[in-house]
Amino acid sequence: MIESQPSATDPARWSPRELAAIAVLLAFLVGLIGLRIITRPTDTARIPSMADVVVLHAAGLRADSFSATELAGDLGLSFEQLLHWPNAFAQSSDPLRSSLSLLSGDLVLDLDRQPGPSTLVPRLHASGYVTSLVTDSEALHERVAELFDLARRVSGPEQLVDESARLWTEMTDRGPSFLFVDVTFAGTPLHADTTAASELKEAHSKRLAFLRGVLAQISQATSRSSRPQLIALVGSSGLELGEHPDDTESPFDPHLRVPFILGLRSASTLPSGIQPGLIQSADLAPTLLDLLDRRSRAEKQQDDKMRRGRSLEASTHGWVEGPVHDVLYLASAHHVVARTRDWKLISEVTEPWEIRRESSRLYSLSEDPGESRDLLSEGSMGPVAEGLFVDLQSWLLRPVTLAVSPTEKGR
Repeated sequence: MIESQPSATDPARWSPRELAAIAVLLAFLVGLIGLRIITRPTDTARIPSMADVVVLHAAGLRADSFSATELAGDLGLSFEQLLHWPNAFAQSSDPLRSSLSLLSGDLVLDLDRQPGPSTLVPRLHASGYVTSLVTDSEALHERVAELFDLARRVSGPEQLVDESARLWTEMTDRGPSFLFVDVTFAGTPLHADTTAASELKEAHSKRLAFLRGVLAQISQATSRSSRPQLIALVGSSGLELGEHPDDTESPFDPHLRVPFILGLRSASTLPSGIQPGLIQSADLAPTLLDLLDRRSRAEKQQDDKMRRGRSLEASTHGWVEGPVHDVLYLASAHHVVARTRDWKLISEVTEPWEIRRESSRLYSLSEDPGESRDLLSEGSMGPVAEGLFVDLQSWLLRPVTLAVSPTEKGR
């Protein structure tokens, strides 16, 4: 009888040193797998890659207009299904710039520059989405209609609801759909007739009640689909209600702080809860693309470097810690802003997007949340103001950001 010889792979033939090396390798592989599980959820915890997407962008909707619970109900969601960012800011006090910034994922200074091929709508279109725009803004329709497969400009709130419902039915029969509804009627200034705080608040309350009904109807009309729906609501340029009656054009916090919420209907793979980070409306575009797995790692690394928008996906899932933004840059036709959690620098703009120290104002938001005391009126710039001014000035000089003029004729 011939006895079989031990093979080279038989553990009995391995030396203690070889066995120790194998044990170290196995421990390393187990650790690597564990790290992967911790840092990235499994596929079952991710948004369906071809979910329908509805974005509601509403002018005149300031952060204190409605509670997050009320807004969730209007969107057909429970509060437990909602992602809510209470420290969100419109990219601009101008609804048109705010809309363009949201679509571009960047703070738009040149209102005539169309969002590029790597921005939200072209990227979704290239991924097989049917894209559609409904707006009551002639200026927005004129600038971006050709980006969308379907684009409708309507003349009033009722038409916003009807056209959104009609297009949604047509779109969802054709495949995964992206609908951008831009509502501007509620952003019309109320200061022409009065600056009395009580009268402004009454007029504003009536307008918001009507706006809330319009948003709820659009949300209901777009809830019918065979696919899960990712729905976002972002406010734009809330109206002043007497806080600064002598300076209604400056980008004070009550004017810029807006709702920013995100929810998922017909699925439960989106995290929920309050997100404390300081964010801006330009963050929505990269966030949606990342949630739908439409951006490469290289593109994600450009956030807050080549563009002002930054994806909120990582902070939402808890993959990273710390603030989303340390500084927000916001703009109108006449002012630019650098805002941190504790400080706010407002600088007046001259052509072509130049700022000067002598025309700047600084507010301590922790000590003066009402922004009533300009610290630079009492002396020259200190380290805080100087640092914010230099950073803002450097950012405005980037070639990709520079606009021809801040006057923006023909808006």
